[in-house]
Amino acid sequence: MAAPNAKPEQLPVEALKPPHREILIRAVTKVLSSPLAKETYAQIVDGLPLSHVAKDCYRIDLSPHHPLLDEHKELCPGVLEEAEKMCSSFDTTTLLMPSKLVRDYESATPGSSSFSVTLIELVARAVHQIAAWLYLQDTSRHKDDTLGRWRPSEKARPFYPRTFPTTLFCHPWYRDYGQYPNGVADSVGYWAEARVLGGVVLFDRRDPESVEDVAVSTSLKCCLLRVKCHRLTCLC
Repeated sequence: MAAPNAKPEQLPVEALKPPHREILIRAVTKVLSSPLAKETYAQIVDGLPLSHVAKDCYRIDLSPHHPLLDEHKELCPGVLEEAEKMCSSFDTTTLLMPSKLVRDYESATPGSSSFSVTLIELVARAVHQIAAWLYLQDTSRHKDDTLGRWRPSEKARPFYPRTFPTTLFCHPWYRDYGQYPNGVADSVGYWAEARVLGGVVLFDRRDPESVEDVAVSTSLKCCLLRVKCHRLTCLC
């Protein structure tokens, strides 16, 4: 979800009325329970991406000499369990969403195109916000080890994402963290969206009457994939 410079008026998920609130919570829970989501959030708790993920995301930017490419093939002991515990204890109803989005979702009939679009956006925002929250818990296991302290040469440094060395969790197209309300944490959120949802979810606001498609911005093939909403109603 592209973050604006200023946060719009927001409402908590708790403000939603049944059955919309329950549908959203169930959808978020279903997404977070997927193996990919568990691995993604566990990496944030760990503090560094796994080597196969780093090779996938940073095949151009990351120096082939970075030791994590050879050494960080598994999560640190106990991290997966800790991440699952943190996510399961997170109260989804406290998530804040733009009030207009909440109203649009609540006024939409379940099963309709407008309902599907707003549900997808809410789930994407939830994935993003929970990832940012996990990052802000500052649980990294690598602050003082060789992987965490490693730095590239001055010659290689310009090729690294601007979020480095603060974090390597960033989407290639969403690195200007200075413009995001939550700074680097939002960069982590975009990275999580791309890992969990297949890309950063975008919406064309130019035609308010058009609600049929959702665009997914993926860095893997540098293209926009247009996804029919009816294919994603399985979230419900």
